Amino acid sequence: MVQAAYGRGVCESWCGVKNVLITGGAGFIGSHLAEALLARGCHVTIIDDLSTGSAVNLDRLDVEFTRGLVQFVPNLQRIAAPCDTVFHLASRVGVMATMGDPAGGLIENVQGAEAIARVCKGKRLIITSSSEVYGNGQPPFSEDSPIVLGNSPRWSYAVSKLALEHIALASDARTTVCRLFNTVGPRQVGKYGMVLPRFVQWALRGEPLQVYGDGTQTRCFCNVADTVRALIALVWCDEAIGEIVNVGSDVPVEIYDMATKVGVWVNHVSGRCVHPAGAYSHIPYADAYGPDFEDTPARVPDVTKIGRLTGWKADIPLDKTIREVINYEKAHCECSVSR
Repeated sequence: MVQAAYGRGVCESWCGVKNVLITGGAGFIGSHLAEALLARGCHVTIIDDLSTGSAVNLDRLDVEFTRGLVQFVPNLQRIAAPCDTVFHLASRVGVMATMGDPAGGLIENVQGAEAIARVCKGKRLIITSSSEVYGNGQPPFSEDSPIVLGNSPRWSYAVSKLALEHIALASDARTTVCRLFNTVGPRQVGKYGMVLPRFVQWALRGEPLQVYGDGTQTRCFCNVADTVRALIALVWCDEAIGEIVNVGSDVPVEIYDMATKVGVWVNHVSGRCVHPAGAYSHIPYADAYGPDFEDTPARVPDVTKIGRLTGWKADIPLDKTIREVINYEKAHCECSVSR
């Protein structure tokens, strides 16, 4: 059943978009995007190797599905041929997932982008990159901000995303690159380092929330429904073709404050004191990621460009998103966290 929150299509062709391919469509963002496109009357095809996505996310969705890494799908050209629009979300997920195998993650992301670029000639291509590419630059980050990366393996993820941006923009596709800033919401899993589901799972079990570093680092968290709205809004924006666009909330929050909010809302939703006030532990970055890890103290996007192009702005408050994640985790009993 498609979520009504995304609205329903009123005609067979939605702004000329009929057939859509989503790589990584069984993942957190991809499955929400699939629901939104189905609600608009699109035919949706998904490619996903299910390494980080889940077939459960596609339950009740009327999509065509092929399992595999994009670069190794033998009939990729045939699958992509009828599609007028392609969303390339497939990627090794997050910094934590690449720290153990930096070269492998870089190669996988680059090969996937190369493969999809080859079959998208003339097609509308929306490709997702990451705020990680800005590295240790000075926020707020606009699309033309200087990129400052260190030499640690921690930055291999950012390098892979920069590479796929250049591959896509140099292709014959009608490309827009979306640099996503900390998308969060229901279905996001915590085992790849995503902070909100990890905090919620720990809090629901009454365990201390593990805050890496001193907790004063700031991030901006964007609800997945807002991110999906942005990706869709950019499809029919001709001015966005050939452009790089930031997508995210521009409201920063310290990680320690986020942890406090999670504890308060878990208790509120549960109707009892599940998570004791002050139950936090601070984990040095070296213990969490290894001695070579570098973090950036603040990451805030300048979203002027996407606002000018489409009128989009993130609307959903962080407190509402936290409640959504808590309710999702309670309903699905997904409260196991791995380090």
